[in-house]
Amino acid sequence: MGKQASLIKILTVDYPAFMAVIMQVVFWGVYAFMLLTDSAKPSDLVLPVIFGAVTLAALVVLAWRITLINGIFRDGFEVPATIVGIFFYRDRGRIMFTYTYQ
Repeated sequence: MGKQASLIKILTVDYPAFMAVIMQVVFWGVYAFMLLTDSAKPSDLVLPVIFGAVTLAALVVLAWRITLINGIFRDGFEVPATIVGIFFYRDRGRIMFTYTYQ
C-alpha cells in the first residue's frame, strides 16, 4: 500500500503500545518521586532492576506492535467496502461495513 502509520497515531489507537509507553513513564516517575522524597535510597538497586526489566519488556512489546502495524500497512492491500451502518453513543462510535476479498 505504501503508507506507514506514525508513532503518535499508533500510540493513540493501539492499546498495548500505549500501555507499553505509559507503564515506563509511570514506573520511572514513581521512582523519581521516591528519590526526591527520600522514600528510596539511591544505593538500593531492587527498584531500578525491577523497573529496568519492566522497561525492557515494555520496549519489546512496543517494538513488536509497531512492527506488526507497519507490516500490515506495508504488506496489506486495499479492498472496496460499503458502509452499511453508523452508530454513535456518547463519545463512542461504531461503523459497520461489508467487503469482499479473494
